[in-house]
Amino acid sequence: MMFSCKFEHLLLILQKLSSLERKKLLLDVADALETNEEIIRHENEIDLQAARAAGLSKPLIERLTIKPGKVFSISS
Repeated sequence: MMFSCKFEHLLLILQKLSSLERKKLLLDVADALETNEEIIRHENEIDLQAARAAGLSKPLIERLTIKPGKVFSISS
């Protein structure tokens, strides 16, 4: 429930932004993803190690893997 309330609050804030403000926000998020790709991939590797240790299936682990360039493709 708490997550839902926070999400609804954020939606209300986003709805009040102009289209230019929303566009800038999305570009800022994209820039942040690209800037932090190394950290994101490092944290992903830690998660993948935990997934392997927990016995998750290889196909699922492959789906969870963030490959080189994936962050850039998401942010483009």
